[in-house]
Amino acid sequence: MTESKFKILSFRSKDPVFKTDPGVIPPEKIREKSGITVVQTGYQHTDMSDRGPDNIKSTIQGMLDKFIDDESSPRPVVVNAPPLMTEPGAGGALRAGRTGPD
Repeated sequence: MTESKFKILSFRSKDPVFKTDPGVIPPEKIREKSGITVVQTGYQHTDMSDRGPDNIKSTIQGMLDKFIDDESSPRPVVVNAPPLMTEPGAGGALRAGRTGPD
């Protein structure tokens, strides 16, 4: 695929409307070998755009900055995302500027 000549970062949403097509994200072994990092954000697709909440955009920007500055070998990234907007109480957390449950 990329033969580890460069690193690739992909932010993925967790959204019931926008589903990843089969084959778009390579299997984990291929990602590790090829330098592909996939971040499963837990955010909805629209929240990751320029229309999304500032706290989510800031979190994504921080992860991107860290990825760019990191000169080590690629490795999996784990994100503690806020609850989905479809979960009870999630909207209040985002409106209050919090990133997750108390």
